[in-house]
Amino acid sequence: MGNCLSSQARTQPGDDAAPLPALHACSKTVSATATITKSLKADIAAVLTDLLPAWKSPTPNDLDVSVISGGISNALYRVALTRVTASPFEAVSPPEDGPAYLQQVVVLRVYGNNTEKFVDREMEVETMRTLYRHGFGPAVLGVFANGRVESYLTGMVCLSPDDLGKEEMSTRIAETLGRFHSLSSHKSGGRSVEFPVARPDEPGQRPGTPFEKTRSWLKTSKTLADEGGYTKRQREIWEGMEVDSILEELRQLEAKALKLKSPLAFTHNDLLSGNIMVDADTMTFIDFEYADWAPRGFDLGNHFCEYAGFDCDYSKYPDEPRGFVRAYLRVYEGATPSEAKVAQVVREANLFALAAHLYWGAWCMLQAAWSDIDFDYMKYAKLR
Repeated sequence: MGNCLSSQARTQPGDDAAPLPALHACSKTVSATATITKSLKADIAAVLTDLLPAWKSPTPNDLDVSVISGGISNALYRVALTRVTASPFEAVSPPEDGPAYLQQVVVLRVYGNNTEKFVDREMEVETMRTLYRHGFGPAVLGVFANGRVESYLTGMVCLSPDDLGKEEMSTRIAETLGRFHSLSSHKSGGRSVEFPVARPDEPGQRPGTPFEKTRSWLKTSKTLADEGGYTKRQREIWEGMEVDSILEELRQLEAKALKLKSPLAFTHNDLLSGNIMVDADTMTFIDFEYADWAPRGFDLGNHFCEYAGFDCDYSKYPDEPRGFVRAYLRVYEGATPSEAKVAQVVREANLFALAAHLYWGAWCMLQAAWSDIDFDYMKYAKLR
């Protein structure tokens, strides 16, 4: 799930894909720590020596490293080169018309423990590079054995959960989501982008997100419980959630969802406030770990759930999301939608919001056993 960091921003995707920055790779690792230590800086300097030739083999003393907080999947650091170079860095022009990123400041992401069991990291990088070319997210500058280096832009901030329900911001999010989904369709006069993640064949074939993945994660949690993968406290909370009953609820929910026939789109699937970056004029999304083909209703319903924040105050779930849906459809379909269409998409969002609760609840059951990050995953699973 998301993190609050500055990132690449463009206004809307165009037809002409922009060139990608060079992508370097190395087999070195970085041992993540919650605080900045000498060994952490040494690991980062070694990785950046291989991945960023323009930094000319930085030493730990050449780097200003700080923790980027807010994420519960990975460890993130802002890294700036403080040594003055003989040749000044130039700003890199991004796709579309957003701000250029500075080459002397980057984000270094260390993948969370066992997150490769959730995320195909090679596919994720290719997805990020595709989305960057079409106006979304940061540039991937390099990959190492257990993480990657991304562009960092100043001047943008992530939203808070309370921002999501504000009318002006809500409209901007809806329009940006409409543009994001339109990348995978021929609507709005655009063309469909070729994503590295294969699109499920239609008709009849169901995408893995959210139901198949949720079902798999719930079954894995049963294995973890049987094999002693939880602490005593985690096991007690897990038993109280009655996973077999949840699996049955999931089956029933999937049957209802299929009847709605929510169209497939290439969806973000983790559109919480920390993954939405804004400045005065532009907005973009970041963190595409869980991006996949899914019913559009899942992206919408999942986003509405995020109004509640990690405290899970679901009294903040939007009672009247028609304005959001109307703004989304105007961009996604390129025309003013009928009220019947708006009502249909609201139904999709509200039903798939239930699927989002099960999806992230199941995800947290596994993270409770596997993650090293200081977060009460099992408590959050119960809240969902």
